[in-house]
Amino acid sequence: MSEDGERGGAGLDPLTEDALPDARIAAFLASYHVLTLACSDGEEVWAANCFYLWLPRSASFVILTDGSTRHAVMMQARRDVAGCVSGQPEKVEDIKGVQFSARATCLPDASARAVRALYEERFPVASKMPAPVWLLAADFLKYTDNSLGFGTKILWSRKD
Repeated sequence: MSEDGERGGAGLDPLTEDALPDARIAAFLASYHVLTLACSDGEEVWAANCFYLWLPRSASFVILTDGSTRHAVMMQARRDVAGCVSGQPEKVEDIKGVQFSARATCLPDASARAVRALYEERFPVASKMPAPVWLLAADFLKYTDNSLGFGTKILWSRKD
């Protein structure tokens, strides 16, 4: 929780350490770069695929998206989002993935500069995108890794 009592609110500094997720979750998320984001404005639901940067110290995803996209409009109406990151394995024993719930915040310019620099380091083409920087502060992560045994789950919660 941030100082203002909001989870993932404007008081959350995306570059400072929070309760760290399990190292296996962080390693998995650092090795991928596209997440599927699900959001709702309370009436409709929508999903979008977004390039992301994982910030393990704050257990947050960073995405860039224009404020006029359907998912950005929905995130402005309702900050609670969910999503997943996964590969496309052919064998059941190779399935690995993360499901998450998070709180979305469009970062103000002062906070966005440093985070954008990290995002552009990972995705240089983003320097040509004037889109706002969004922080998805994870509240809950569920990592499935069948290579550790069928159905093995590792859970993390910001409340822990």
